[in-house]
Amino acid sequence: MHPPSEFEIEGVTFYLAPLNPLTSADLLQAVFELLPDLQAAKQAEDSGNATQALLAGARMMRHVVKFAPEFRKVCKAKMPPVANVPVPLDGIFDRVFEREQSRLIAWVMQCVQLEYASFLAKAFRAPEPEPEPASS
Repeated sequence: MHPPSEFEIEGVTFYLAPLNPLTSADLLQAVFELLPDLQAAKQAEDSGNATQALLAGARMMRHVVKFAPEFRKVCKAKMPPVANVPVPLDGIFDRVFEREQSRLIAWVMQCVQLEYASFLAKAFRAPEPEPEPASS
């Protein structure tokens, strides 16, 4: 069993346990739907275009509603000075993300990356070069 993965966003430390394998498999289609919007958000951020970045962020929110309910069940948070020990995120979800849409998006994206890292690495691995045909 994998230990919880730890990551921090804007001063809040999160501890993410793995999803139930069936839940993880059930969300896999949503991962594929997320990728084009994630790429568009990254390009908008890299270009410095604030309007495009806001639009990309708005598109990301539709994915948040798919992933957040399942990830909040397996995540704990330590939010200073509210709690010095990790507490189940389900109980403090509203306090952590109230009026913090960018934190919410970043949290879901980090959870997706951690949960599906090995799958995504295999799915998007550069193809091996074809061997050159032997000359006769």
